[in-house]
Amino acid sequence: MMLKRNIFRAGRCLGAILVLQLPLASSLAAQAPRVSVAPVVRKSLRQPVEQAAILLPYASIQVSSKVTGFVSEVHVDIGDRVTKGDPLVVIAVPELEAELAAADARVNSAAADVDQARAKLRLEQVRYDLTKSLFEKRGRTRFQLEEADAQVKLAEATMAAAGAKKVEAEANVQKLRVLVGFGLIKAAFSGVITERSIDPGALVRGGLDGSATGMLALERDDRLRCRIEIPERDAKLVLSAHRRGVLGLELNLGASGEMVKLQPGKLSGGAAHFALSLHPRSHHMLAEIELDNSSLNLRPGYFGKAKFDISGGETETPAFVIPNTALRAPRKGRPHVFVVRKSSGKGIVERLNVTPGTTDGREIEVTPEGGVSLKDKWVVVRGGADLQGGEEVSIGGEK
Repeated sequence: MMLKRNIFRAGRCLGAILVLQLPLASSLAAQAPRVSVAPVVRKSLRQPVEQAAILLPYASIQVSSKVTGFVSEVHVDIGDRVTKGDPLVVIAVPELEAELAAADARVNSAAADVDQARAKLRLEQVRYDLTKSLFEKRGRTRFQLEEADAQVKLAEATMAAAGAKKVEAEANVQKLRVLVGFGLIKAAFSGVITERSIDPGALVRGGLDGSATGMLALERDDRLRCRIEIPERDAKLVLSAHRRGVLGLELNLGASGEMVKLQPGKLSGGAAHFALSLHPRSHHMLAEIELDNSSLNLRPGYFGKAKFDISGGETETPAFVIPNTALRAPRKGRPHVFVVRKSSGKGIVERLNVTPGTTDGREIEVTPEGGVSLKDKWVVVRGGADLQGGEEVSIGGEK
């Protein structure tokens, strides 16, 4: 009896709890999720790429000597402008000049040996012809004929050896003349002397193994190279603009106050060079832009800022831009946004798949799939974690 009474009391309590919860559940079901929204705007996030730049000479060499000797003349000093082929330094090489004189003498001796061998060959040929004539008249034996023929062949070999020695002697002379000619050092290209480290009477060491004495520094400055290191995040944009032929450059040299602008056509015409590879440590891509400096207003070593215009100065079609927080990119499935049709503080959400584009870290360009326009639309930026599309939401905040 007591057990039945307890079961009855428990049933009455449970019924009361259910009666109280039904209105509460209905109220919660009727309450729409609360979200914050932001408008979709039309603009471009492609900003100019700005990086530090430095001007370098188009060509720069350290002038040294291939031969060892004493400096006899120095025709230039720092700041002097030279033209290609102008004499810079004269190096005295008396040992090589003496070797050249001896080599010339050996050539004359070899030439005399050749003349002697030629005369000897002619004499032996005459003797052979005479012996052959007498042999045919039975005035000489076959042994004598073969002996005369052997003498002719020996004379021919002697003449060939003499000729080879003469060619060798002439080649040695040519080599020594080239080495002596290295004593006169000329400008490899037109430019300006920027360093001088020798004076007349100084002993300079020659060679091609890096041990040669540096004497002068010559730079070509009528044309310059603007060197720029482009970070990894911007390299793709710059290369893409260059391939499309719309890449422009504005160079601002702060210290000198100079401003240089290069239009896309100039850069596409071969003035721009890109390494097409990122440095393994800095993850920067090296770029060099050739600049005409025939006026000599710019100087190598100037430092400034380079601004790449990746749109080429053309008016781009603005893209749809939304806050980064509005883009939902699940691990599985397509990136999408939730668009809200607003009406008096409430709205119906619609899921729309999009393709992400350029971002600046706060906003991102998106392209709706299916040709749908996002003009004058609002997107959910906060709240509604469980939205699927088609739900009614309460709009609690606008950005």
